[in-house]
Amino acid sequence: MIFFLLLASVLLGALLGEVLTKNNTWKKAFLTFSGAYLLGIVILEIFPHYFEHGHNAHHLGLFVIFGVLLQILLEGLSKGAEHGHFHSEDKNHFPVTVFVGLFIHAFIEGIPAQESIGKGFIAGILVHKVPVAAILYTFLKLLKIQKRILYLSIFAFAAPAGHLLGQYLPQGILQVSLGMTAGIFLHISSVIIFESADHHKMKLYKFISLLAGIALAYASVELLQH
Repeated sequence: MIFFLLLASVLLGALLGEVLTKNNTWKKAFLTFSGAYLLGIVILEIFPHYFEHGHNAHHLGLFVIFGVLLQILLEGLSKGAEHGHFHSEDKNHFPVTVFVGLFIHAFIEGIPAQESIGKGFIAGILVHKVPVAAILYTFLKLLKIQKRILYLSIFAFAAPAGHLLGQYLPQGILQVSLGMTAGIFLHISSVIIFESADHHKMKLYKFISLLAGIALAYASVELLQH
């Protein structure tokens, strides 16, 4: 089920990218919402589960920091596409490094996407993948890449492939990957929220999106625990 949900989230993102191509306001609002939701899931769901099942809080914290550092390195490839940035110096060629960065990012976050980790974490990944897929699709469409369906299909199977790998890994390794994914999500969500404010002033629709994302994250955690 998780495998197909991960695939469906990319399809939904592509459809959203098609709809929001010409509506920049809604696109920014959804990006802010997704960042707030992701931050809420990290703090309310992932951190409690991660540190509760660990044996050494200091060592566990290191893996979160490693995740933050890893995401910074990946953004050297992806150019910040995970949090809404997408630039290409050459409009006639597909940016392979950006795609590789996004693929690695999606594969890593798919590894701890197991039922044993928790439904709240799965929900966070699904919501996070939608805007990333939308941005990727929009970028491909604007560049007039004829094979965008192929690229999207490859990207769509990145997280499911990580999910399948995670099924064969011991619980200790899954906990390490969860900590690193939490660090990745913490970095991405923080950057999205920080960049939502233009010159340190956040517009009302973005602030409403921010509150909605946090509220939905809280509601998701409460509902999925029962």
